[in-house]
Amino acid sequence: MKVDRRDPELTLGDNFSYVTVLSTDTYIEGVIVLHRSLQRSQARYPFLVLVTPNLSDLTFQLLQRYGIEYRLIGPIELNTDVPDHQVRWQWTYSKLQIFNQTQFDKLVYLDADMLVYQNIDELFHQPHMAAVNAGGMLPEYASWTDFNSGLMVIEPSELLYEDMLAKLPELYMPAGGDQDFLNAYYPEWQSQPEKHLDHSYNIFHEHVDRYQQLHGYQLIGNRRQVGKSIKVIHYVGERKPWLMKERLFEQQQFSLAMVQRNLKHTARYLLRTTRKWLPEKYQQRMPRAVGDRLQQQTLQHWLRMYQT
Repeated sequence: MKVDRRDPELTLGDNFSYVTVLSTDTYIEGVIVLHRSLQRSQARYPFLVLVTPNLSDLTFQLLQRYGIEYRLIGPIELNTDVPDHQVRWQWTYSKLQIFNQTQFDKLVYLDADMLVYQNIDELFHQPHMAAVNAGGMLPEYASWTDFNSGLMVIEPSELLYEDMLAKLPELYMPAGGDQDFLNAYYPEWQSQPEKHLDHSYNIFHEHVDRYQQLHGYQLIGNRRQVGKSIKVIHYVGERKPWLMKERLFEQQQFSLAMVQRNLKHTARYLLRTTRKWLPEKYQQRMPRAVGDRLQQQTLQHWLRMYQT
């Protein structure tokens, strides 16, 4: 019998929604998988994608094909010189428009490079700007005390949004994007423990094994599952699962060093497919070159969600 894991105290009458922002074509596969993962988790509330007009026709066709609701927003473009290695921040301030979606009483924002493992409807009980100090439980990141803007609980307000835009020139940080701006805008967050969500709601895929080893966090479905379940995986950085797949398959010559560097963030599926391109003397060494076990599981899960 299928178990209903949704929060019984939340009702469909509540004016709530999950939301993400799509401002570049390269994230459309992430949006599709995020949408599917919310559906699989039996999310009670709708999913909305805020899209900018620079997207291609193909991206809009894919959103329609997969039945994903979207709303067009005007981009917040900063007329500043953006170095090539920071170009990914150029459109990131469009995310601020989630604070102006006043047709909703409350939103749970998720980055498009996230994967939901369990129902997270209970987040709608949390206060405005509830978020995760993602990675901060690891000793090597103990100095990181801010929140990660990949998952946030938001109560939209037109006055709040207008104030953010007014302070954007003052608080703008070209290398940090919206996250540094929001932490500068909410400097009191560190001293408000009631807004600090459990880390299970935003764990970087490259941290899952460390969180298991040090704090007992587990991926749902582990046979020996003990401790807290990871609810949301965040594929941070430039090596997204969908981009990694493309980059790996378009190249048929690998050095062992390249494989060690890149494949530690991929699933066993990619390992098996790539083996045939490697010199025979490297093939037996490949399993030890691949990254941590739970990292592999998170990427396998993403690939399965994408392929279904």
